[in-house]
Amino acid sequence: MLSELTLPHGTLQLPVFLPDGTQGVVRTLDARDVAEAHIQAVQMNVFHLMQRPGSSTIQALGGLHQMAGWSRPIFTD
Repeated sequence: MLSELTLPHGTLQLPVFLPDGTQGVVRTLDARDVAEAHIQAVQMNVFHLMQRPGSSTIQALGGLHQMAGWSRPIFTD
């Protein structure tokens, strides 16, 4: 059984919990709070991100990681 997954922004220990950062943030928490909770990665929803803030805004802010202030892995659906 696979025990870890190595990605460009970090290695995840499996199994992994992915909180939902639908529009680029985990509600009620900032990126520092999420990191301090030992969350290894977050899940974002492309449909919602394209509605708001939109791809041009995400690009202007430097991409998803810069926009969210999150250096660890991001999964999208």
